[in-house]
Amino acid sequence: MLLNSLSIIIPLNYIFAGMALLAFIVHGLIGLSSHKHSNVGQQNRYFSTLCLLALGFYVFNGQVLSAPTIADVNTPLLLLRSFADIFFMFYPFYFAAYFHRLKIFAWALVPVWVVIIVLNWVLPTGVTFESIQRINHIQLPWGENLTWPAGKLSVWIQLQTLASLIAVWGCFIYAMIANIKKHPQSRLLVTLASGLFAFALLNDSLIKLQLMSGVFITEYIFPFFILLMMRELFFQLWEVSELESKLVIYRDRYLNAEKLERERIADLLHDGPIQSLSLARLQLGVPSSLGLAPDQIISLAIGDIRKAVDNLNPKMLLQETLENLLSTIALKTSKELAVSCQYISNGISTERVSIDIKGIVVDCVNELIRNVIRHAEASNITIESRWSNDMLIVSVTDDGQGIPEEKLRTEHYKWFGYGLWRIDTRLKAENGSMHIENNTKGTRITLSIPCKIKDEHN
Repeated sequence: MLLNSLSIIIPLNYIFAGMALLAFIVHGLIGLSSHKHSNVGQQNRYFSTLCLLALGFYVFNGQVLSAPTIADVNTPLLLLRSFADIFFMFYPFYFAAYFHRLKIFAWALVPVWVVIIVLNWVLPTGVTFESIQRINHIQLPWGENLTWPAGKLSVWIQLQTLASLIAVWGCFIYAMIANIKKHPQSRLLVTLASGLFAFALLNDSLIKLQLMSGVFITEYIFPFFILLMMRELFFQLWEVSELESKLVIYRDRYLNAEKLERERIADLLHDGPIQSLSLARLQLGVPSSLGLAPDQIISLAIGDIRKAVDNLNPKMLLQETLENLLSTIALKTSKELAVSCQYISNGISTERVSIDIKGIVVDCVNELIRNVIRHAEASNITIESRWSNDMLIVSVTDDGQGIPEEKLRTEHYKWFGYGLWRIDTRLKAENGSMHIENNTKGTRITLSIPCKIKDEHN
């Protein structure tokens, strides 16, 4: 038969070992480049680590640059003496990473593999298939000789053989069955593997070339399986990329729908409640003898609705800088309400932030000012903004009576009142935070939100 010629068998062995090396490199690159939170990335990081271990062991033993010759076929070494041996030795752990039910099984074999490595180092050189049973001693790394009766296989060698067969064929068969269920095209690979295995059992010359026929033929089967696994991994990475693209599209659609809804609500408020409240204030004609309390209440309501309309209008958020928006809030507060409000900017006059962040900041500042007007009995309000390590810091300070300690935290809300709880929730959604400094001389509430500075075209 053609494969009886050693000159043919040895080149084939190196060809498949080279395929295994290529598979190691490709799998390692995929694993290192995969997204850390994706299942594909987790699976491939397992295998990329094993790739480095296997290649490191291979180089350490000098097997890369000094390939065996034809004569070495007559003295085949035990496991780990060729790259293909290292390849199929570590591959069960990749099965364990890919098929989660095998994790405990594969990692339980770690002590067995340690024994195999030690055995490989301490066995005498020149071991052949015919002479393996004549070995009756090994020298341990610390110099002690371990002997057993001649003519009987060492328990270690039996353990090595059994562990190899279980790890290789057990994991291989399980992986193949699982893969067939998911990908019917894998049946072609099963047919090829079965044919090669049957050929190995029928051809005595192949059996004599290695310690175990199953080990030898596995070197020829695994590269094909690796190619199939590589194909599957590439498809998974492509699917992840497609999902990310769809998420971007859906996010754009959501933002556009939100913009349209903001415009609709703004128009609705402007044409309805604002006009009705303005007419009611004119019709009241409150004389000075009756006081101005009703007029103040209506003015405050109109101001709140106008602020809501301004905040809902995406055009204003898009066109104005954050500094201008906060400055406008301070001016309107001082003009429409009986309180002095000023805005102090510390270094954001030339920057622009995203429309989403601006909307959150404006809403939160308006809510804080409303709380001051209604509860603090303050005369002065100060709004400040600054940057600190890519964090936008905005604070609202008043000189009112402060928040009572017994009301600062309640059973239902972390912060006193629904308004502060809503602010805290919105900031946390953007990985931000809210800090309250409270005393009887006033309150200072600081908002921190991470954001990147945008240019004027964003």
